Amino acid sequence: MRAHPLVLVMCVLLGSTAYWSWRIVSANDVPARVSFAVCVPEPFPKTIPSNLPWLTDSFAPPPMAVCIAKPGRACVAGQLWLSPSARSLWKKAHGSELFPFNTVKLTSLLRASAPETSDIEEDDDEPTEDNNARCSCDEIFVGADGRYELQLLPGNYDISASSADDLFVGNLLSLQATEGAIIDHEDIGLTISLHLRGIVLNNQGVPLPHVQVVAKLSAATDETPPWSMKLRTADDGGFDLPHLQDLAYDLEFSSSQFRSSLLSHVMPNKGDLTVRLSRAPSLLGVVAQGKDGCPPQVSAKSPNGGVVSASVDPADCTFFFQRLPRGDQLRISATIDSRLVEQHITVPAVGDPPTACLGGPCSHAPAVLLVMPVGADVDALFVSTENKDEDSLGQSMMTSGGFSPNRYYAFSSLKAGQTVRVGNSDNITDQPRITLVAGINEIVLPLRNVNVVGEIN
Repeated sequence: MRAHPLVLVMCVLLGSTAYWSWRIVSANDVPARVSFAVCVPEPFPKTIPSNLPWLTDSFAPPPMAVCIAKPGRACVAGQLWLSPSARSLWKKAHGSELFPFNTVKLTSLLRASAPETSDIEEDDDEPTEDNNARCSCDEIFVGADGRYELQLLPGNYDISASSADDLFVGNLLSLQATEGAIIDHEDIGLTISLHLRGIVLNNQGVPLPHVQVVAKLSAATDETPPWSMKLRTADDGGFDLPHLQDLAYDLEFSSSQFRSSLLSHVMPNKGDLTVRLSRAPSLLGVVAQGKDGCPPQVSAKSPNGGVVSASVDPADCTFFFQRLPRGDQLRISATIDSRLVEQHITVPAVGDPPTACLGGPCSHAPAVLLVMPVGADVDALFVSTENKDEDSLGQSMMTSGGFSPNRYYAFSSLKAGQTVRVGNSDNITDQPRITLVAGINEIVLPLRNVNVVGEIN
């Protein structure tokens, strides 16, 4: 029996609308159920003509808006959808699979070069207003059906989506926008938002604020530049990297006066991390005295070309490099009476190199004290040296804006065997004592708020 012509027409309509319905509902994890029973060669029912408009309206999607690029921009359009895990969590929490896509914020961030952490400038530990800012970028909210449209200037973008409660996130990485381009069907799946959280401490257990944290995907990608996220630890040393995927990440922690630390293949939402940073290596030394006295300075050079210089104390010909060029091997040099003298130094993986003697022989064992103040907001440090055979000697250090976090402040021209008091006031009873050993000594000094009156000599 031949099918009625109207039935054939209806089958064509159903096939077309079923395809579009499947595209919409399958993207939202809703099974598409379209019955084609009416297409079998049965007698044509009289009710079909009256039901045909209802069937067409039910399965046909809303008309797709035409994506038109504005002058000088690219038009990017697509639709958001929930992953099965996200939909399951939403249904469990709200008792419904109906998700309010119009509460999702869509953010377009213009990519910059991947942050470099190999060399951090001396003032790079200082907090700035945008240290922990997510981005300075365009933000829009999507429609109730999950559709969105972005008008982007030419460039390479990361597109991210986040729900109002920050529970669901999605992204579209390394989208290249060119002027006049129409980029359609860029659908974004929303998944459960994952985090990497933790705290950064020094070896004495003191929280370190303003440490740079850089996250990169562990798996190699062909993106240019590769995806990365950068922020600073908070005042309590904590960090929270949000909106991550269920993938492995490499984390690098850097601060100017500490050794960098790398954690590889870290998975989000597996518990808080505790990261400990050790102080970056320093070098203390003595240079031989020439006919004209001590040379004015000593230079240290690494094989990769990094060079730093340190002044020589004319009183005892000692020098101190608080920060060394990066590298396992260094060459230190000075000019004594127009003669270049050099020495090769090996930088250990842990701790400091031994005290150097450049152009020897060297007659004494110098000492230096590194003080890391933590706690109160104060602007003075005191180091007093007590000797049995001579009057007490003192050193002070003043700042106009308070001492910076994560910093060791150096007190030099000291000798091994001396006992010193360290504090932030001139009250002797408040100052802890430390007996110096030859080489580099360090102390973490808890501070209290003190009003310093008068001039300190």
